[in-house]
Amino acid sequence: MGLCYEILVLKLILLLRVNASYHVEITNNAPIVLGATVQFKAELFEKDGSILRAPTGIFRFDWKDNAIPSHEGSFEGDFATSTWNTTYSKELYGPGWYTVQVTVYKKFLFFYSIASRRQDFNITSFFNGKLGLTQNNTTVQGPYISSTTEVIHKINLNEADAQFINTSAIQVITYWFVDCIYYGMTTDLTFAFNYTDAVDQDRDVKALVVASDVPLTTIPPSTLSTLIPNISTTTPSSPIPNITTVAPNSTKFLEPVSNFSLHSTVPFVCLNSSIIPPDPSKTYGYFFRTLKVKAPVSNIVVSGARWLHDGELLNLGVSCNGSSPYTYCVDIIPGEYNVTGNETCHKERLISECQLNISHYFRTTNMSTVVIIIKNEVTKKIASAVINIYKVAKQPQLSVIIVPVSCCALAVVLIVFGIAYYVQSRKRYTIEVADFDFSQASDMEYMTFTDRLKDSINRALNRTRE
Repeated sequence: MGLCYEILVLKLILLLRVNASYHVEITNNAPIVLGATVQFKAELFEKDGSILRAPTGIFRFDWKDNAIPSHEGSFEGDFATSTWNTTYSKELYGPGWYTVQVTVYKKFLFFYSIASRRQDFNITSFFNGKLGLTQNNTTVQGPYISSTTEVIHKINLNEADAQFINTSAIQVITYWFVDCIYYGMTTDLTFAFNYTDAVDQDRDVKALVVASDVPLTTIPPSTLSTLIPNISTTTPSSPIPNITTVAPNSTKFLEPVSNFSLHSTVPFVCLNSSIIPPDPSKTYGYFFRTLKVKAPVSNIVVSGARWLHDGELLNLGVSCNGSSPYTYCVDIIPGEYNVTGNETCHKERLISECQLNISHYFRTTNMSTVVIIIKNEVTKKIASAVINIYKVAKQPQLSVIIVPVSCCALAVVLIVFGIAYYVQSRKRYTIEVADFDFSQASDMEYMTFTDRLKDSINRALNRTRE
């Protein structure tokens, strides 16, 4: 009878699990520094992938990790989300990868397993985060920075590590190095610096964060001859200047500290980031970033004629200063246009020198604006030039009138002189010939005027008939 009951219960459990088809997902706030609290969150999803927002029934979430000693937790209720917070103290645990597991149960007469999940998480010995940069109130994403604007360096810790500092650390000091030159310390994780003398060069910025649950001693600069990991304390030959502690939430402009030696309590980071003096009462963070300093685009000069007559070709010359390479584009906008600074390039061209010529033919005689956008890795500059095209009244040239009239007059004169010359030549060379027939013996008979007239008419008629 007992065996049949167990078989029935097992079938019922299998049937419920098949019909439910839940799955669970885990999220956490790791990586996190050793000593801080890791927050795990488990969410129950249905078989279609949607989160279970209106759970029906009672669920139980059982948590466990593989640390030695291990942590366990169990939460029961009518909810489909469970949160579990666990602290890994420096006295009992070391840095490394750990595994957490959550198993979800649902109650139906009794609790039966419906989903399970494992996840690895990392506990680190150093603070986690990144070294952020800000210029002109804008976050710098890449390695390029402008040489003309002050750079604000800020250590952006992960939320969990920042909370650990706020709740556990009495004092936090950050040591700043630029190209392994020590520039002092701040207490607000912030450092302001200007790279005006490093145009087209690379700079390595390193920061060491030291957090302690006991007050830290302010380290005055002393003498250092070489950067070697053998740290020793030396007595300065000159009076030691006093270092002013920077108040929280403030920025101090630091000058390079020369002729100093790293005190035995100041970690050495420039030669090797792993060479850090162990101190159980302190928690360290090492951050670095390589910066490429570039001169911004400046002094854009646009030269060339701005007033063009109809049909004349536009020819503008553009030059500027800054670090190469450059990208540029040109846009011609009808009418007068005011630059807003938000203009973008649709098609950019790459050039190595900021010298370019712009040629364009305007088909209309209206006013137009030439917008020129020039960029390099750190800045974008926009210049504009208003072009006016005017129409010229076309008047016939004087030569168009004088030349035809002169030619016509010359031709008339030549014709007149030619005719006169011909007439004069005919008169000069005309020879009158008299035809006398001396072979006839008879004398000419006498004819009256009337007879001569008749005879002339008869001869004329005879010629006509012939």
